[in-house]
Amino acid sequence: DPNYDPAKDASLITYPTTGTITGFNGLTDIDKYIHIVSVDRATNVSSVKTIQVRDLVQKFRITEKYQYQDADGNFHDLQAPKTVEVNRETNYSQLAPAQADNWEIASYMVDNGSEIKQDTATINNVTDHHTVTFIYKKAIATAHLRQVIVTENDEIVLPETGYASLAQHDTMLQAKMKSSKLNTEVFSPVQLELLTGYYTYTVTPVIPEHYEYVGYLMTDTKHTTGTMVADGSLPTLDFIKKKEQWVTLYLKPSSSSPRPYSWDYQVNDFGKVQ
Repeated sequence: DPNYDPAKDASLITYPTTGTITGFNGLTDIDKYIHIVSVDRATNVSSVKTIQVRDLVQKFRITEKYQYQDADGNFHDLQAPKTVEVNRETNYSQLAPAQADNWEIASYMVDNGSEIKQDTATINNVTDHHTVTFIYKKAIATAHLRQVIVTENDEIVLPETGYASLAQHDTMLQAKMKSSKLNTEVFSPVQLELLTGYYTYTVTPVIPEHYEYVGYLMTDTKHTTGTMVADGSLPTLDFIKKKEQWVTLYLKPSSSSPRPYSWDYQVNDFGKVQ
């Protein structure tokens, strides 16, 4: 009808075509579906349109957990979990945060997936809520030890093995190392677990018979040059920043003419003549 004027035609009514659906939770109902039909005044019913709730969500939640695994395989929190929101179809990337008390990142996993041995968690094209678990392990430090005899005495056996005790807080362990002449550069690695809140080990040499302690050289790289500390002090390994250190313990003969026995010396004790 060329004279049709919808503004004046009382038989035509414009109905709203939008509506609000309440009662859905974007976290718990994301896998549910909404089924929509439209009905006109003549009760004509349209075909059903189905929409999944996740298709309507524009931000997704990533829950980050920070845990370690005990010897029985159980996980424990190192700090409270936190959540971040990521826009739909964008990428998530997060470097594992540093933890106090000598914990270091070992791996991460997304939801219940496999462990990924990296320190940065990534999820590409986010279209779902996820849980990212950063998995930490106790930091392991390494002390490379060697014992060096600075002067030789043909009458004293040159030890092939050296021993030392390493003390951290109230923990003590015994270490074994190579013992050699001055020009030999052979270290023995010793792995040390760092206790919570403690970062140092004090090294005390076990002195063999007919020898005495001279001093030490401590470095954070594998080299044997430097100034020996010869003031009678003992080396203290500090693993706050470096998790690997090299220590040389210097000994020398304590006598130029050792006695034949090292126990219960009784010099010229022949008793009394009656």
